[in-house]
Amino acid sequence: GIFDFMRALPGELLRRGMFRFVTPSEALARVPPEAARLELPEPLSWADQERDISAWNGNRIQQAALDEAFALEPAVRAHAARHAADAARVLEDWRRLLTSDHVYYMSTSTGPTATCTS
Repeated sequence: GIFDFMRALPGELLRRGMFRFVTPSEALARVPPEAARLELPEPLSWADQERDISAWNGNRIQQAALDEAFALEPAVRAHAARHAADAARVLEDWRRLLTSDHVYYMSTSTGPTATCTS
């Protein structure tokens, strides 16, 4: 199945000697900065039929949740600055609130436009 294929793929590519794995930073270090520039005038995604970010901020519920989560930043950072022992945990908890899954599952899209998880 697909999982067996994915497990075997890296080893097979390396065995053939045609490919080499690098991190994104290593790949960018190999090209001049102007060649590594990527301009995207509009946000895009792989999700849903629109291929935009409406799956994450297309309704008022999502927009309000995002606004509230981002509005917490000054308080979270101030708390982290005052309580160094607790800083890493508090910042990580806040970052987890910002993961896209939370707002994606608040989407009210239906039909063909909501095919990301189908």
